[in-house]
Amino acid sequence: MYRIVQLPFSEWSPAIEAAESRRLAGEIEQGKVLFLSKLGFDLRESEVPFLDPRWLSGTHKSVSYEPVCTAVTKSATGAAAMCGCGGVKSSQW
Repeated sequence: MYRIVQLPFSEWSPAIEAAESRRLAGEIEQGKVLFLSKLGFDLRESEVPFLDPRWLSGTHKSVSYEPVCTAVTKSATGAAAMCGCGGVKSSQW
């Protein structure tokens, strides 16, 4: 069983038939990953440094921002160093 489903979409809001939408939702519910290799997005210059793996804590594979409680988790450097990522102001931490 393949766990990755590659999709051909190159835009953020493609026209998708209802049946296809249901099929893709089912793929996600089965634990599969939808891979959109042709769907791009731009990073701000201030965000590029956060691609460096040194931001990770060593025990997690990603850094998380929890907007409800405005907390950064799983970071090796802590929230103070991440101010400026994505335009988040330090007062939000």
